[in-house]
Amino acid sequence: MTTRVTGLASGLNVDELVTNSMKPYKAKVDNVKQNKEILEIRQKLYRDIISQGSDLYDKYLNIAKSDTLLSTKNYITTTFDSTNSTVATAKALDSTAIKDNYKIDVTKLATTANTTIKVGDFDTTTTKSLTFSYNGKDVTVDLSSILDNTTYVAEDKNRLIASTLNDQLSSLGLKATYSDIAGGVYIESTSAGSKIGTNTNQFTIAGSISKTSSKGSNLEATITSSKGTIKYGDPSIDPTAQVANGNTATVEGIKFTFTDTTAASGTVTLVGKTDVTAAKEKIIKFFNDYNTMVQNMNKLVNEKRNRDYLPLTDDQKKEMKENEITLWNKKVEQGQLSRDSDVSKLVNDMKNAIGNSVIDSGTTLEKIGIKPIKDYTTKNGMFEVNEEELTKALEENPDKVMNLFIQTPPDGTPDSEKTSKTGIINRLKNIVYDQTVSITKSALIKKAGKSDSDFSQNTLSKSISDYEKKIKTMTKDLAEREQKFYSKYASLEKAMNSYNAQMAQLSSAFGTSA
Repeated sequence: MTTRVTGLASGLNVDELVTNSMKPYKAKVDNVKQNKEILEIRQKLYRDIISQGSDLYDKYLNIAKSDTLLSTKNYITTTFDSTNSTVATAKALDSTAIKDNYKIDVTKLATTANTTIKVGDFDTTTTKSLTFSYNGKDVTVDLSSILDNTTYVAEDKNRLIASTLNDQLSSLGLKATYSDIAGGVYIESTSAGSKIGTNTNQFTIAGSISKTSSKGSNLEATITSSKGTIKYGDPSIDPTAQVANGNTATVEGIKFTFTDTTAASGTVTLVGKTDVTAAKEKIIKFFNDYNTMVQNMNKLVNEKRNRDYLPLTDDQKKEMKENEITLWNKKVEQGQLSRDSDVSKLVNDMKNAIGNSVIDSGTTLEKIGIKPIKDYTTKNGMFEVNEEELTKALEENPDKVMNLFIQTPPDGTPDSEKTSKTGIINRLKNIVYDQTVSITKSALIKKAGKSDSDFSQNTLSKSISDYEKKIKTMTKDLAEREQKFYSKYASLEKAMNSYNAQMAQLSSAFGTSA
């Protein structure tokens, strides 16, 4: 703690003298602090870019996310209206789905293999375990802890047995539920139809109870379009029939789902129509977010730095108003990433990924209404979308639009041709991941880190830490120097007090003799 000296004896303004003496060294400390703040500003700007890139990746380029533009389902433009959705519905699986009107007749729904057991079935046996055999696998379940518990009534035991069996039979492809109507445990296969692979859809129970379930049966239905009719049923009974996947069937890129028969309602019609709204909005939102990120990076690399604006010192801040400080700090931030090579590279790589043609896709960005903005400064690498032209392209050739965005080169494509035959979203995915997501690959992350937790992984945090250590040492040294000055003046003050006392004594002595 610095000891202050008043200067009453010497008549000196000690605080002012010490302050002026310390100015050169304090300026050195302030300079180091300013250098540290500049690094912190640059780190923040880098991290903002990294964050924008990570958000863009997660929102549109991450195959694990439902809204990703890498998923074929997000280019679907064909939908279907059902005249009776309680009987049959249809959903396009990808952009290749054929828009047509489909007439549906359902004679019989596919059924599961099933049977029922009850607590009473165990009355004549001393064993309390069951072995279930299904689709080539066996599972044995011990129910003695439930059946031997005298505090449970029959309904409680049935419910507990259902819960226990449901947990342990899921690996077999069976499920169990308590049924009030059956008064026991209803067990069925999770798959409907007569076959599970090459095996008959039927299971057996052995042990305390010996039972064989019913056999699953196939869907019996027809789907008729302008191209003809497909019949579903049991080929062993009707050789012209195909086997459906339970109560669903996939035809021409469309998944049909059947939930009731048409005995009461008659033929159900599924009317195909084109609706590009969802696909178009996703593409437009992507380009809006992409453009925002690119424009931000362009601004950062094109801004010129004004070296007259340095981070404010504590003394300078005391002399300024809040709004003045805010405006000054904005000036300091400008140009800190001017002509930054890594940021410029990211802009150009993203621009080329989007703008370069995709061989064999069947279309181009210009043909679907997306064109580069002809500005090589603030809007370099940005694109504008003509909504009307994009709508038309999605209505007429959704598969070509999809290819342009997510096409992958066929097997055997030479490495030199792979990029030119890769869809623009697939190209962009790799660039954004490598430069803003991957800790091991991204030059930006190696410079700035993604957050403070990345301290050991980035050079700026290390440099900032070095400055902090230097500032701590210099601040301590500053305090010691300041104390030395005060001690010096304290000695002077002490000497002056002594001198004044002696003079007072002399004056007093001379005054007495006189």
